Amino acid sequence: MTLPNYLIQNILEKLINKFRDINYIIEFFQKFTLISHEWNKHVINKVRFTLLINQDRYERYPLEKWVFFTEKYQLKYHGVFYHNIDMLSDKINDKINEIAISHIDKWKDLIPIFKNIEIVNINMNTRGLVPWEEQFQPLENVTFLLSINADGYSDGDLHQPDPQWLESVIVQDYFKSLSLQGISFPEFDFNIPIKSKLQKLELKNIQIDKTSLMNLLKNSPNLVRLSMIQFSPLQPFNSLNNVLECISVHLVNLDHITIVSSKIGVSYQDLHQFLNKVKIREMFLKLDIIEFQQSYKEVKKTFILNRNIQSFVYLPLRQKTSPQIGPFYLLDVWKDLSNIRKLEISHSLNSCVLHLKELTKLQSITITDCDNVKEYENLCKIIQFNTPSLQKFTICSYESQPKIWSDILIKNNYIRVISVKSMKIQSLIDLLNSNHPTLISIDVTFLSIPDENVVIDLIKAIKTNKTIQNLQIIVTSDRVYLKANATYNTVLWYTDILSHNHTLEQLQFLWIYPMQEYESEELNRVYDNLGKAISNNSAIKNLHFPFGDFSNDHFSARTKVLNKYFCLF
Repeated sequence: MTLPNYLIQNILEKLINKFRDINYIIEFFQKFTLISHEWNKHVINKVRFTLLINQDRYERYPLEKWVFFTEKYQLKYHGVFYHNIDMLSDKINDKINEIAISHIDKWKDLIPIFKNIEIVNINMNTRGLVPWEEQFQPLENVTFLLSINADGYSDGDLHQPDPQWLESVIVQDYFKSLSLQGISFPEFDFNIPIKSKLQKLELKNIQIDKTSLMNLLKNSPNLVRLSMIQFSPLQPFNSLNNVLECISVHLVNLDHITIVSSKIGVSYQDLHQFLNKVKIREMFLKLDIIEFQQSYKEVKKTFILNRNIQSFVYLPLRQKTSPQIGPFYLLDVWKDLSNIRKLEISHSLNSCVLHLKELTKLQSITITDCDNVKEYENLCKIIQFNTPSLQKFTICSYESQPKIWSDILIKNNYIRVISVKSMKIQSLIDLLNSNHPTLISIDVTFLSIPDENVVIDLIKAIKTNKTIQNLQIIVTSDRVYLKANATYNTVLWYTDILSHNHTLEQLQFLWIYPMQEYESEELNRVYDNLGKAISNNSAIKNLHFPFGDFSNDHFSARTKVLNKYFCLF
């Protein structure tokens, strides 16, 4: 059976577009253009893909080599370019349709260079701001994304920009996305026109008065995503009630909202009305101050009837003015939970347990702060309830009950993905050795390792596991960093694992182990062995290496091997 050319083309496009790195794609075409002249004529030159060019990582040579390939085989592609624009070749400029810049003072000079530009991503800080209208020129049919992160924002200082400069940015209607961080806004003394193009607005750690905030929201009618994180009042501003009403009335296209506030409160009555009125699909609310004016009996009758919400961050509402109500959970007054797909819960697992039968479409649950014995028991109940649709568990608590992995999880017949903030190494070994029949992905943020010798047992468990396709371990306890002359390293481990395990598709050990200094010949042998393991392994697609593991010799040898076998890294 011979596959038609269009199907082969689709397969090649998927292979290329998974990883848009220029060196990877050059290696790809060096191999696949050797098949035949007819193949190059009828298949290769019809492949469509996107090339990512990051000049911080590449010298001019790969670009020159790439130009040679594009001209020889008449390749059709789009380019995304970051950083040093001066390094681009004139023969590539017309292919670039997306760029990222950090200064707008050069923008007018770039316009004649990139004639087919479609997206301009502007990421800048507030240092040395120049008059916007003098330096910036909008273009028809070009999407502009603007992110301004104040200098000193990471230290907690809010920047106070020049009011005229701020006005020149806020009044514009050529941004599809606008992100402002670490800025203190003066009270707007100018009219904000309708911002019809703005679809995404992010306000993070800002100071703003209520009137200005509401005017900005009212005049952004096409917002799809809104994020307001830890904003504080410029003037006395002790309630979000009017802001929530403004959102529900004016932002009818909103699909995702994030509100995180520890300084500005909201009444339960207004929050309840907001939840019932909006048609938002994804909602992330963390409001520390909730005021109750009603009695407990009245509150229990305030049903939430919204069936549009599919993803909901759910925290216990800590009351401020009615201590007699006690801890109160929104799930208890949610009339119909059958449409909830994603749920985040904190300190309130018992409420979730009581409503499990109603959460018939729940696909993912995130659980935080469940470290006490009672919450552990409730977590076990949720896992053992065996909801068919619930296939992803994220547990953002430090592990206190390791038996959940060896004794409880095996009783769930549907779980596919588990993400854990903290896990003991023996628990991970037990979980891998269980070969859970449905579990295919494990993600551990912090792996506790009391003795580095037990790591060998972990490697053995990974080698013999037959079910896990994705394994990620981000950091480990400090004890495993101690040996400066360690004979183990990530390359040798990966080689050993991939020589035995033919199930893993993605493997990530982001542990900062010391890499051995090999002589050139030995270095090539080590990476040749890794290449052989990859070439004989049809499953592996992604290998991630430690952040501190990037000496030039190692990086060069590793890149060559992984590109050769089309393994992403």
